[in-house]
Amino acid sequence: FVPIGTSPPPADAMTPEEFVESWNLICAVDGLPRVEAITEARRRKIRLRLTEHPESAWWGDVMNKLCDSDFLLGRTGNGNWKASVDWLIRNAENAVKIQEGNYDDAH
Repeated sequence: FVPIGTSPPPADAMTPEEFVESWNLICAVDGLPRVEAITEARRRKIRLRLTEHPESAWWGDVMNKLCDSDFLLGRTGNGNWKASVDWLIRNAENAVKIQEGNYDDAH
């Protein structure tokens, strides 16, 4: 069912569970914190991020670029911080910055 005045999600739209599965398959294997629980707060934030960018290919690109960044993996800087799924979904800007290449090591 699609409410009047809205568009149906794209055919490759992700669910919060698929988002977390992608995170664990792409990012957690590179040493980032694994997601063990999808809390209601996480579910709400993931759904919000998925309304902004529903395509699984877009998120796959973001997560792969995230894992290509030594900074986001906590390998540079003070070493005490690294990206987490909570950081990624905190706001609309973090994922877009990754996708645009703002955290490429060449920058």
